[in-house]
Amino acid sequence: MYYLIFVIAIMLFVGCSSPAVRYTSEEIRAFPPDIQHRIIKGEITTGMTPQQVRYAWYAPKNVQTTKTADNKIVEEWTYSNMGACPISLYFSEGKLSSILLSDSAKSSEIRYTQEEIRHYPEDIKQLIIKGQLSTGMTPQQVRNSWGSPEGVSSYKDQAGKLKEEWLYSSTALCRVTLVFAEGKLSGIVRSEGWGK
Repeated sequence: MYYLIFVIAIMLFVGCSSPAVRYTSEEIRAFPPDIQHRIIKGEITTGMTPQQVRYAWYAPKNVQTTKTADNKIVEEWTYSNMGACPISLYFSEGKLSSILLSDSAKSSEIRYTQEEIRHYPEDIKQLIIKGQLSTGMTPQQVRNSWGSPEGVSSYKDQAGKLKEEWLYSSTALCRVTLVFAEGKLSGIVRSEGWGK
């Protein structure tokens, strides 16, 4: 009985609490229209600035800064909702450069062989080896990097262009959706909370 009351109280608390306001129209009006549209949809893409990512996805749970072997500063932003689908964003030279979904369930999947990725450009190969994504990757490159999605759906956008969405890590606490346009990864949407 107490367990049932506890679960109902948690569901009401999570369901009734409203999320913080990510941005105002005034804050994003100076950004290019494509970036404004992505922020409104809660979608990120490589090349976005940290501020643009904050407006699209809120503030991260953790930030760490490291220096690479060639003395470049890399900032890692970590997002997680009560431990569900932790995701890391990597910024280099003030721009989002790659995305990593930390999912232990995918770690046992053989995502690629050296032969499968040998013809890819070196930067793409390195992302795949690290399990990271960058917009512009093909569906096969994304499969090589993150493994198979849980679900795939296709639709036409308002301009009549075919888009595809790949669903990764769908739980009650978090969903990660990859958006493909014209055969290339164009954005990533992360939703937290019940019923999203």
